[in-house]
Amino acid sequence: MELVFVIDSSESVGPENFEIIKDFVTRLVDRTTVGRNATRIGLVLYSLDVHLEFNLVRYASKQDVKQAIRKMPYMGEGTYTGTAIRKATQEAFVSARPGVRKVAIVITDGQTDKRESVKLDIAVREAHAANIEMYALGIVNSSDPTQMEFLQELNLIASEPDSEHMYLIDDFNTLPALESKLVSQFCEDENGALIYNRITNGHWNGNNGQRHGTKGNNGNGENTNGYNGNNGNNGYENTDNGHNIQDEIQNQRRTNSRGRGDTFTLPISADPLRIQV
Repeated sequence: MELVFVIDSSESVGPENFEIIKDFVTRLVDRTTVGRNATRIGLVLYSLDVHLEFNLVRYASKQDVKQAIRKMPYMGEGTYTGTAIRKATQEAFVSARPGVRKVAIVITDGQTDKRESVKLDIAVREAHAANIEMYALGIVNSSDPTQMEFLQELNLIASEPDSEHMYLIDDFNTLPALESKLVSQFCEDENGALIYNRITNGHWNGNNGQRHGTKGNNGNGENTNGYNGNNGNNGYENTDNGHNIQDEIQNQRRTNSRGRGDTFTLPISADPLRIQV
């Protein structure tokens, strides 16, 4: 697999939380099989400036990748997510191997900067057109008046199905709870690209739907309204080593245009988003 992290280092993140992100990414790398014939890793760091910290061919060992992550500086300032995604598409993935799965993990805590010249929807469209599978990890401040716009952006970034590509938490300290869930998404069989080291992980079937069912249909071919194919349950439902994770979100919801030709249901909550592990 070709794996690129796109990491928000803006002012709202703060230096302490930035260290938490670095630790989280380092742990994910620890659970990969890194090598020139296995998983190759790149990283884009951004605020107002966008830096390609290293591309897919820079480091061939896990230790070198982890050392580079630990050395990343905190940047502060704004949030140019669209520019960062474009840099990942055009520069970080430029040396991707033909026929090898391309994955980008975007970790951000806020809406894109209004001053940004690169439109997020265009940058995301470019990434999807390049067959890059996009994961969106959002640290959501429920008291932020722009929460709804931020959730829309995360949903735009995430590849389908949303239940497997979009994760919401309300505290940076909760990031470790997502580790096993992300790892489980990347596992391949022994004939694959040796993406992640084998782990024991619980399976989620969305009640009646299968784990890899698409939004709007469950595993039995029945139409559903939920993200997880469970006959209308609109919660974000994930698993972590067999345990159920569900954002406890109030039932008040709004339907919005996703920008890719369909609609989705977003949670509106005055309470913090919480996950149970």
